Amino acid sequence: MIILFYRGCHSQSLECGRINQAGNPRSWPWRVFIYVKDNYPTEGSLISNQWVLTLARNVQNYHPSDILVHLDSIEQLSSQDMALETFLCDPGNELCLLKLASPVTLTDNVRPICLASEQSTFYSGTESWITSFSVAGTEENNLEIVGNNECQCYYGPLSEDTICAGHKERESTCLGNWGGPLMNKQNSVWVQSGVLSSYEGCNETSKAGVYVRVSRYQKWISDTVADTPPVFVTFTSPDIDIDLFFTCSTDPEHPTPTPPCDSVFCGGESLMHFTHFTSLCVLVVSLHVLVGSGGI
Repeated sequence: MIILFYRGCHSQSLECGRINQAGNPRSWPWRVFIYVKDNYPTEGSLISNQWVLTLARNVQNYHPSDILVHLDSIEQLSSQDMALETFLCDPGNELCLLKLASPVTLTDNVRPICLASEQSTFYSGTESWITSFSVAGTEENNLEIVGNNECQCYYGPLSEDTICAGHKERESTCLGNWGGPLMNKQNSVWVQSGVLSSYEGCNETSKAGVYVRVSRYQKWISDTVADTPPVFVTFTSPDIDIDLFFTCSTDPEHPTPTPPCDSVFCGGESLMHFTHFTSLCVLVVSLHVLVGSGGI
């Protein structure tokens, strides 16, 4: 009985994407800081007891011995600084997986985040979060998913491997460190949907931050972290994806988004067709009047 109880408690502590509600709400148990030799610290996320997910450009030009991972925690005593055994980047050099020299001790305050599976859907308007820094310390920023069709209005063509998110007011959203997780909450479980990647989009006029879409890398992550696999969760957005009907201005200097419209009078192509049809009708009526009056 005692052994079974211990196993149950131990299993509970290993659950991904759970936050200790009794703790400091500004602490994320999977958040890590990556310190690279002679470089500004960046971020990543703990995805199992020995692997960290981050942006490739944070580490790819360094040796594992030049990198130190600091696990964030609400308790200073439980913070852990870890050396790396190795790191592996995906073939496209978008993401890297950092293998810690030894497994970390998982507690309520140090645990992995769940990852979005290939079947996940993140429609426009889906509530999201990313951490950032301020004078007061770590803060959470409430964002919403910006569909790729709309996001392309700001940055040009985007691949399916990207996901965008921004404030509802479309203010600057690149508030965290490169490699930090874009997070979505499903019931009581937190799921990582993206990894902050945009450099050129992070300025005062940014309308959305650009992230690497985690769900597109499920197979690579699973194959790479086969010894201590992370947990993938299917995140499902409600309703329909309105971004499928989104169009924007063709003027590259002023990419003004245009909301979807069901009317045949919406959109340049429809309006052009309608204008041509109207002109033809006017011509036919004029000819009919001329013929009827003996003008021809």
